[in-house]
Amino acid sequence: EQFYQARYKADQIGRSNISGTPISIKNRKQLPITEMKLSPDGTQLVYVMNEIGKYKIIQHNLATDERNVIKKGGFKNLFQLTDYNYPIVAWNPNSQELAIITERRDKLTVETLNLSTKKWTELIIPEQYQRIYSVDYLDPFTLLFSATVSGNADLFSFNTRTQHSTRLTNDYHDDLDAVAATINGEKGILFA
Repeated sequence: EQFYQARYKADQIGRSNISGTPISIKNRKQLPITEMKLSPDGTQLVYVMNEIGKYKIIQHNLATDERNVIKKGGFKNLFQLTDYNYPIVAWNPNSQELAIITERRDKLTVETLNLSTKKWTELIIPEQYQRIYSVDYLDPFTLLFSATVSGNADLFSFNTRTQHSTRLTNDYHDDLDAVAATINGEKGILFA
């Protein structure tokens, strides 16, 4: 233990312990929470609860502690393995719009919900995408997908206005999780 404490002592310089109050999530049935995203302004939390295929997407206003179910879907299926990968959610940088990716009958869709106007928009994702693993916003109109196309998991951008898709990586490595980030004023993509 002392070996590791000494080894990583320099790495700890400038870091502080996590502070704040824990967020309570009401989950009486102890259902799996498959997705959880905090809004860019830090005022809202969205999470997905999945009960053997039947899911609820819940918006939690952290200031008022008010919770709203914004979408329900799927159905319980005791005979088939549950796919906990969908739905996937992402916050728009403006903190007023939410993107939700779902799969229905082998078709991937992205639905956007404007939280101020309560207006829903639905787009069909091109059939080239076999599976989407993660999603984030690059800018207010462009989504970043980590997805499988032709058996390879790579990164793609998808413009919600034009529905144009661009492959960002095309390599041997599987890019399964990606987020758009701004570090020291520079925009970029972090992935694992």
